[in-house]
Amino acid sequence: NHWRIPIVSIPREDLLTQRPETILLLERAGLTRTDIQEHIIFVDDLPQFEATQRQEVTLVDHNALSDSVAMAILGDDEDKKNALQVVEIWDHHLDLQQHQATCPPNRRHIAFDNGQALVASTCTLVAEQWLKETSSPSSFSSSVAYLLLGTIVLDP
Repeated sequence: NHWRIPIVSIPREDLLTQRPETILLLERAGLTRTDIQEHIIFVDDLPQFEATQRQEVTLVDHNALSDSVAMAILGDDEDKKNALQVVEIWDHHLDLQQHQATCPPNRRHIAFDNGQALVASTCTLVAEQWLKETSSPSSFSSSVAYLLLGTIVLDP
């Protein structure tokens, strides 16, 4: 059994000061500023892990682990880089062919072919997978559906 904890890959302050459209989307979906502050985990909320603790990572909306995210999780110790292992990818950008050793083809859900994205947003892939696993559109609450649609619209 694994815990899957979604982590926003930007610092909390960046969301609050530089992403007003995302704040508006979250508020319209029923989250308050207090909810955002207390219940959403940002990359700068994480404790820095020891190199001996292997952390499995699923990347969403990017298919290469950025140095800034790795540094926020592990600190700037180069020896710790192998502690983060990308084991799954959900994305709609050109595959940069990274993480081949830890993320096999059947766990690389990258909707990009012939030089173009096959979906406008990774959120589409997430929604499709959710529907495949639940077999019921009614499993989406109105707030979840609103967040999925809003993310698809906002994703450049």
